[in-house]
Amino acid sequence: MPLLHGEEIAVYEDHWHSAWKRGIAPNKAWDQNGPAALLAEFLKSTNIKLDGCVAFVPGCGRGWDAIELARHGCSVTGLDLVPEAVEEAQRTTSSVSQGGLKGGVEFHAGDFFKYRLDDSWVDVGYDCTFLCALQPHQFKDWAAAWAKAIKPGGHLITLQFPLDTCEDGTKCPPWPMSKQLYADLLTPHGFKNVHQTDTRKGCFTDRPGIAKKGHGGLEALACWQKS
Repeated sequence: MPLLHGEEIAVYEDHWHSAWKRGIAPNKAWDQNGPAALLAEFLKSTNIKLDGCVAFVPGCGRGWDAIELARHGCSVTGLDLVPEAVEEAQRTTSSVSQGGLKGGVEFHAGDFFKYRLDDSWVDVGYDCTFLCALQPHQFKDWAAAWAKAIKPGGHLITLQFPLDTCEDGTKCPPWPMSKQLYADLLTPHGFKNVHQTDTRKGCFTDRPGIAKKGHGGLEALACWQKS
């Protein structure tokens, strides 16, 4: 018997809690032990005004990407479902020279779909391998939540992964993504694609945990502006 949505979510949440309690070693599984290369490249070249903007990073893990946004002047909130992940992110921040951050960063444990339900509080959102980790029936809710959080004229940066097929759907997440899927989800909410990189092999390409699930590790980065 297939799981009902509520049961699916409970199993999903337990999966992430168990993974962090077992321990995720740096540079193993989905941890990159540093900011995503595509994000770092984009932030160096973008004309988005980052200094002083409010940024939001759900599914932040150890916090590397949130810290990278703070390095460019953003005031960043990183969110993760699992308290152990938040503790790791706080340790990561402590290990980074605060003098190297133009902005600030803080981390909280919580559910993306229930966190700060007020409208239009985010200038820049960043989604890194977060959508692919949700359950498919949550995808439209993901887009609606971002549309609610991001200010008119604000931006959502999506690191799109994995941009290929999964040989065995029973081994997901991560669920297979596509550039068209992101467009189909975000365009109805007034988001326009203003930047899109080519697809390339990412740092997850040779990770055993990813390879066993049939993914080739293909990724791309897109930036969307909300009307």
